[in-house]
Amino acid sequence: MLSDLNDHVIVCGFGRVGRRVSNELTQEDVPFIVVDTDAERIEHAWELGYVAVVGNAADEQMLKEAGIEKARALMAAVSSDAENVFIILTARGLNADLQIIARANYEDSEPKMIRAGADRTIVPYTISGKRMVTMLMRPGVADFLDEVAHVGGMELLLEQIHVMPNSLLANKTIAEMSVRSSMGITILACRHTDGRFENHPGPETLIEPDGILLVLGTRDQLHDMKKFARGI
Repeated sequence: MLSDLNDHVIVCGFGRVGRRVSNELTQEDVPFIVVDTDAERIEHAWELGYVAVVGNAADEQMLKEAGIEKARALMAAVSSDAENVFIILTARGLNADLQIIARANYEDSEPKMIRAGADRTIVPYTISGKRMVTMLMRPGVADFLDEVAHVGGMELLLEQIHVMPNSLLANKTIAEMSVRSSMGITILACRHTDGRFENHPGPETLIEPDGILLVLGTRDQLHDMKKFARGI
């Protein structure tokens, strides 16, 4: 099973954050492998049907066995910030093109993780705190976000769509694409090839080849949109 992994994600740590990451990757149908030093946690991952191994993700040989040379990304999600820094350093040394996202318990750990080679960091407690204050100070906003996330029992997701040059979407305006009426997709923003973001695209906005669309839709709608944008 390890040898079959390709373009996968390495999830380092199977605590509360690692389990949630694994669940979301399963929902996204993205292949992944879990690495954790705790045998009981790995056994739980096996029970859930995940590919998982017992080992230290800061160890070079362990990451090689997890297929880091072929991986698309690594999630450093162990409970210790210091351990996550070591994992990042080791992973970046083995794969310079790997996307690395790290969990930090403390805000002052974020710059250290970035210097170690992480592309992005996240502090779960900061996000939780902001969410709780939003519920307190702006309950209408919180209710709206909850409603958007589960409209009519259907989960709406934000996604970025890369428009390939051979796609029928390329070189057309938003009005010509008619994705809202035909696919149910809402286009929230466009990133043009010069790096410029257009946060309020109108009907006349031109979709450039190799441009990026930030869209809102259900999982099935986004799946169809991705195929269309790839020219399939």
